[in-house]
Amino acid sequence: SNLILSVIVDKANEARCTDSFYQAMSNKRMRSDAKKELVQMWRDADVDMDGTVTLEELQFTFEHVKTFKAYFSSMDIDLPFLEYAFAAIDDGSGECAYEELADAVVRMKNTDTGPVVSLVKLQMQQVLNGMDGISKEILSLKKDFRKNTEQTKSQLQRSTTAMAGALKKQGSMMLENDPHEEH
Repeated sequence: SNLILSVIVDKANEARCTDSFYQAMSNKRMRSDAKKELVQMWRDADVDMDGTVTLEELQFTFEHVKTFKAYFSSMDIDLPFLEYAFAAIDDGSGECAYEELADAVVRMKNTDTGPVVSLVKLQMQQVLNGMDGISKEILSLKKDFRKNTEQTKSQLQRSTTAMAGALKKQGSMMLENDPHEEH
């Protein structure tokens, strides 16, 4: 009876391993198919047909093309999710290539942690970028302050020297012109 149980457990384990491999391959194929569909969706959203999608094109298409909106709604993807995916890969140009945007959406949608963590990562990156900009601005202001302080010190020293010289000259002139003074 232990031998039979051992064979059953081995076969079940073997089936599970095969099933896991099958599931992984199936998931990979599904992601690849989803990416192809998404690339076509981005082509449809590319109003000016320049090979990239802008955030404005994405928003316009989502709001005005029923099939586009229905496609994403069927996958439980709303406009803010698409905007986050766009922002996550935008290099600052305001445009994203079809394939990159498709990859981002598939990756964000299929991660175990899901879109919420992707959103938090994006927002944290934006905060860090903002802090970096603020830090650079503070350093620039510090540099300007030091430069202006040095210039002010230099001007103050020149003014003090000039005033001292003028007072000394005025004092010696007063002594020369003083009628009460004995020579």
